[in-house]
Amino acid sequence: MSSNAKTTLIESVPKITDTESQKEIIDAGKTKVALISQQKKANMSRKRNRVSGVTDPIQVFSSLREQKFADSERPEKRPRRKININLKDSRGETALSKAISRGNLKIILKLLENGADPNIKVKGIPALLYSYYMWSIKGRTTFIRACLKAGADPDVRSSDGKTLLMIACEENYSTIVDELLKINADQHLQDKNGKSVLMYAVENGDEKIVQLLLTETEK
Repeated sequence: MSSNAKTTLIESVPKITDTESQKEIIDAGKTKVALISQQKKANMSRKRNRVSGVTDPIQVFSSLREQKFADSERPEKRPRRKININLKDSRGETALSKAISRGNLKIILKLLENGADPNIKVKGIPALLYSYYMWSIKGRTTFIRACLKAGADPDVRSSDGKTLLMIACEENYSTIVDELLKINADQHLQDKNGKSVLMYAVENGDEKIVQLLLTETEK
């Protein structure tokens, strides 16, 4: 507590003179203690609101780490403080969308593990597709797998109607094609130009991807 705050509290307590009784002295002391206690509780409440109400991914990541450590030391009956991991700021961004736009894979994975919604948009692009438009290949597979594991819609579309499966075929990315087929991504969808997943694969000439699609169709 600052010195000014302490001075204010002390001045708010009734002055004790030599003529006051012992009971009055005790009552005055209790009043002072109660005022200090109320001020501390108010400060702690403001601090908790600042922590749980942030959308900056680094601050949320730090809060999650602190919470994990605190939980290991926390008595079982003591309530756990909830962090709103999907809180949106004034621009509609969440901690996850900001982490994705910055390409911070470590924080992205931590947020997804702790319940961040993967079905969001990052700068108008579905999060699951963002890595193809904005990232290098490094970390892309890990990111996509984490999003799918967290419940991302595998058939979400871009503005031109493309799904992740179409994009993976277009980019000859057989690893992701295989991952998507295993979770039953719809290969019968078409983009806005009427182009199917198989058409993308045939056009780009990757025999492995074409065979994966045909094998899945035969099942």
